[in-house]
Amino acid sequence: MNSFEMEESNDKQLLLAQKFSSFVNSHKSFYFTEDEYEDIIEYFKLHNNKELYYKSIIAANNQYPYNQEFKYFQIEYFLENKQYSEAQEYLQKSLGCLFDEKNKIYYQAAIFYCTGHQDNAEALIKSTGIEGIDDFGEFYTELGELFMDIKRYDLAIEAFSSAYLENHEYERLCDIFDASFEDIETFKEANSFDFLTEKLPFDANVWLKKYEYCLSIFDYEKALEALDFSLALSPDEYLELKKVALLVYLERYSEAIKLFEQLNHDIRDEDETLYCDEFYVVSFAYFKLKQFEKAEYYAMEDLRLNKLESNATAILLSDIYVKTGKRAKAKNILFDLLKKEEENIDILFRLSEIYEIEGNMNKAIEMMLKLLKNDSSDVNNFLRLANLYFQINLLSKAIRTLEESSNIEPTNANIHYSLAAYYLLQNKKDLSVKHLNYALNLSPSKFHTLLDIFPEALQIEEIRTCFHKNNLRI
Repeated sequence: MNSFEMEESNDKQLLLAQKFSSFVNSHKSFYFTEDEYEDIIEYFKLHNNKELYYKSIIAANNQYPYNQEFKYFQIEYFLENKQYSEAQEYLQKSLGCLFDEKNKIYYQAAIFYCTGHQDNAEALIKSTGIEGIDDFGEFYTELGELFMDIKRYDLAIEAFSSAYLENHEYERLCDIFDASFEDIETFKEANSFDFLTEKLPFDANVWLKKYEYCLSIFDYEKALEALDFSLALSPDEYLELKKVALLVYLERYSEAIKLFEQLNHDIRDEDETLYCDEFYVVSFAYFKLKQFEKAEYYAMEDLRLNKLESNATAILLSDIYVKTGKRAKAKNILFDLLKKEEENIDILFRLSEIYEIEGNMNKAIEMMLKLLKNDSSDVNNFLRLANLYFQINLLSKAIRTLEESSNIEPTNANIHYSLAAYYLLQNKKDLSVKHLNYALNLSPSKFHTLLDIFPEALQIEEIRTCFHKNNLRI
């Protein structure tokens, strides 16, 4: 169906739904064809209008009592709303009207699943001998699709897993992946691939899909474990590169580089695009290991292969240049990026840092002010701006900056320790003690923030008294 036909279909459904709603509200009698009812039911379901969804199903069944599809809609409605006894009762009442034996088994099995009687469902499916249920993988797949439709993602995963055990079709693993993402919080803890890895411990595809799922929920430890199993069962150079990336995510930089340097790089000559996605993490690992020459090389390779479109790599390259004293090159990169992304806070932050290193405090402050104009959610950026003001003796501006940030995050101890230091430098001891007491209440272990700004603070009697009252011995 092309986009025009789709729009036309949607308009038709909307008009029919409005017409049905109008008749229901006016209590007038009405008539719709079977095809029109299907459009009406689908519309109300899609738009989550439970009342009219249910009423349209009832009306369709009343007008067409021998239409099997409408009876299926009714059963699915009960299942979706967890009215399992009503679903069972309705199925029993409708058996005489349901001519498709496969669907009788299908809905009975679905009810068994929904009520926690999977063994009964399994026995029913496997013992019927009815034509059309000989492909159990397909049957379980259809059940999984029904459970997706009624938002029982846990049951969908069970059904798709059973389907995979029957026919080993890779698409079922993709279905499990998709179902898991529909209820991500549940399946973070109870990994949806654990059942299959226990049942099929030598199936490389299952381990590979588990790796992809764990990676997508940022569980890098489990992702690495699954990838190792997959590689043991089916070695693959490309997946070895993925392992390099995982080791970097886990901050195991030396291991990542050791593995990367062991790989057969002849493959890169055949198809270097296999490598291009991983050059950024390789460069990052070398950067963390302070091997800046190799870090620069792989960052440049990444930019070459990605046609200079990788902003993350360009920013990393600027960091490499800063570390190697090539600040002019770093600034050129960052200003080029800033032309495309004027509000990018990572770029503005790095420019501020470079200007601070160069002693150009006014430009460093300018960059931080632009950053905070675009994003004022992170109080650490206020703390940095305040510190820049402090370095050029603009204490009043430093204090105003921190007072503003305390409105965003009033229980941030570092803000109050910093305010205590700055007020002390202004000889406003009462305000200093007020903020120090509050900070010590919040987090006594962070008192060094005060001393980092004003190391002589402990020589002042009011400050020593404040520490003693809070039972802190320095």
